[in-house]
Amino acid sequence: MNLKLVLSLTAVASVVAAKNVVNFDQYEDSPNEKRMDFEKREPKNIADLSQFKEDLASEKETREAKYIFDLEQLKQDLESQNGKRDAKYIVDLEQLRQDLEAQKDKRDAKYISFDITAFKQAHGSSNKDNLAQIYFTVDSKDCHANLLESILPQVKLVSIFAGYVRDYEEISHKTELTNETMLVIAPSDEAIDSKLNGLKPWEFPISLDSADNEDVAVKQNLELFVNHHVVLNFEQNLDIDESAHSVVAKLNSGDVVTIKQDKISDKFSISLANGEWINVERVQQVDNGFLFVINDVLDKP
Repeated sequence: MNLKLVLSLTAVASVVAAKNVVNFDQYEDSPNEKRMDFEKREPKNIADLSQFKEDLASEKETREAKYIFDLEQLKQDLESQNGKRDAKYIVDLEQLRQDLEAQKDKRDAKYISFDITAFKQAHGSSNKDNLAQIYFTVDSKDCHANLLESILPQVKLVSIFAGYVRDYEEISHKTELTNETMLVIAPSDEAIDSKLNGLKPWEFPISLDSADNEDVAVKQNLELFVNHHVVLNFEQNLDIDESAHSVVAKLNSGDVVTIKQDKISDKFSISLANGEWINVERVQQVDNGFLFVINDVLDKP
């Protein structure tokens, strides 16, 4: 039995050995066959150097031609563009001067200056010959060849005060005169309604409750209220404060009011002795004086 097993194993080993035997002879080609096979493959990777050289030369010429500049044409183009830019920023100085003068003439035509200093000196109310020059500059649309008598009723903002002036015979008469100059500082209707602590101008300073004659008290109160807002004979009752570059005038009540005008905005403002400045909302200049409209009152309870 052992002999049988040995024989069987031997047979199997022989088969396996035969299966893995490589016949190297079948892979040996003759030298001629190898050369032929190499010659078949070789042309595929062989570079034609002559053609390659020609291609490079051609490509170089193409690139160089792409970046060649016509310097003469470039110079002409730059000069042309420079000429356009220079023309754009050339300023006609003569035309500019004429335009500025035209604008100045328009502004000068729009505003009218009233020479307060010359006005005061002309009426002999100053002992100084070298007073500072003070002007009231007023928009031409607010200057009228008219009288205070006519302009006051036309200003709707001050209809209440205009009525008080009309009823005050002495002051009303002054608004008609052409040989005197008058300054009227008129409170607006709104100011009369809201700035008197709930009272009316005819109710103070004389109390109607204690007055012997109520009608007389009303008349006196209204006249006093008006006197606190007008300057009669303006040419005689004004003075020039050179240090403050302003005009000081005495109201018909005896109080002093200071008037100044901002040089930049041309806005007027006024102040009493207490130093509180009140803006002038509107100015009217007429042949016999000025009308200033304020949103405040100069006489309070």
